[in-house]
Amino acid sequence: MSGNEKKRIALVVNTLSGGGAERAVSNLSKYLSELYDIDIILNDDEHIDYPYSGNIISLKMPLNIGRMSVVYQLLAVTKRTIILRYLKKNRNYTAVISFSEMTNFSNVLSGNKNTKTIVSVRNDVRKRNGKNCKQKLVLSVVIPYVCRKANRVVSCSKEIANELIENYGLSEEKSFVIYNGLELQTVRKKASELLSQSEEMKLTGKKLIVSVGRLTAQKGQWHLLKVVKYLRNSGLSVHLILLGEGELRPALEQEIRSFGLTECVSMPGFVDNPYKYMARADVVVISSLYEGFSNVILEALACDVPVVSTDHKTGAREILLPDTDYRTKVLDRIDEVTYGMLVPVCEGSINETSEVLSDEEAIMAEAIQRVLTNEDLAKYYKQASQIRAEQNDIKSVCLQWIRLIEAG
Repeated sequence: MSGNEKKRIALVVNTLSGGGAERAVSNLSKYLSELYDIDIILNDDEHIDYPYSGNIISLKMPLNIGRMSVVYQLLAVTKRTIILRYLKKNRNYTAVISFSEMTNFSNVLSGNKNTKTIVSVRNDVRKRNGKNCKQKLVLSVVIPYVCRKANRVVSCSKEIANELIENYGLSEEKSFVIYNGLELQTVRKKASELLSQSEEMKLTGKKLIVSVGRLTAQKGQWHLLKVVKYLRNSGLSVHLILLGEGELRPALEQEIRSFGLTECVSMPGFVDNPYKYMARADVVVISSLYEGFSNVILEALACDVPVVSTDHKTGAREILLPDTDYRTKVLDRIDEVTYGMLVPVCEGSINETSEVLSDEEAIMAEAIQRVLTNEDLAKYYKQASQIRAEQNDIKSVCLQWIRLIEAG
């Protein structure tokens, strides 16, 4: 098929900088571009961290307005909707696929009968407790409207799909579940890269714990800092690398100083290749309070590393113990499941921290300690991780997206 004969689709996401939805768009664009001409519609193109294939169309949103403010969101929705309406009319898209609440809203508001409107729900809507105007708008207006008006609603976990059906009016006929895909060969190639000599020297003789994610309240990294403090006091020589960037950096740095962890915690920020750190790790820990579908768990499995994750909503149990009841959650113990270890979600905010571990933090500490001190357990999870990673290769995931795009 020649380039001129390709159908055209659009992928709509806020940015291509950090985050799971952004990485999903990056991966999809590269593989779907073999079959489709792709436009990627962003709020702005000032910072692009992920590789992509296709044509960038930027809303040119002003950078001097806080991205999370109501003013920014309303301006973005309005501008995006107008541009999408024009593009759908003039670009002859087969489908437009969006990847966040507000891009989903614009996608359905700009609906065109000749273009499939496909929205992707990436996070657990129940965790947005409606305390501010944006949350209330999302819960009471945006999500139900999107569920009614979209042609297809793709959830990245079964648990999210069930929530949308039971509480937000989504019909089962419109609902599809497609897990996030992983560029397995690329991850493993990057994982083989070596750390710098100075980094290796810093880690000599220490067990390495790696955690990857935005430095935000959702990710709960302050709980992990308390756990590291406890492990060191227990006699384990450990080093924690927190990969990611976000608004909680100053607060986390302050906690590192107050806990006396400056020599055993590194925060390199957002890095181009997190996989070389994961592959060097003795354990990858996900301390999230909630997720949609944790890409980091899949990436750690692809790097053949044991995983300890909170049993958060949603996705962790579906990845580490597939084909079981995802509604089951571990609350007061360690659950050593097929492809990793699940521990309870930790309670308490970063403003409430002390050096005394909560019950949930103590369970997380015990799980990490087991992996770091039990060679047979670590070996088992390293071998099991290879099997699970193979099941989520991006090529098989893209085939599911293609079938959805082409379906009548």
